[in-house]
Amino acid sequence: MSDTVKLYDLTKDDFPRSQTFRSLQVYECPVCGALTNSAYYANCIMGGARMGCPLVRSIQGKNEWHKTLALKRELLRAPHPASYKSEMEKEIEESLRVHADKIINDIVGSPDFSQRAKGRLGGPFITWSVSNSTD
Repeated sequence: MSDTVKLYDLTKDDFPRSQTFRSLQVYECPVCGALTNSAYYANCIMGGARMGCPLVRSIQGKNEWHKTLALKRELLRAPHPASYKSEMEKEIEESLRVHADKIINDIVGSPDFSQRAKGRLGGPFITWSVSNSTD
């Protein structure tokens, strides 16, 4: 694909309904940090544009380390003694270091990196509240 690919703004409801497309916004995986502007339309009750980690979608089923890392990040959010949290953070950093060669960004075109979002995105409830916007 070239840099002249059409980028759809997810804040406007004009994206394709039957295919994968590229968005103006950039999604950052909260687990591994991979970036993508690839999106697709989910035709379901809570339909709408969806974005997810490009790594998980590309290796389907071969991402045990990603699942383990997601679980560790989730466990880290719960209240634990400082020593436990410190060890868990070290394990997360080590896992990211070991698997750094598998974390590949999937950016096509020239998206707006200031509209970068983390976390689960999808459906009509997608909102892009950018802290550094210039409104």
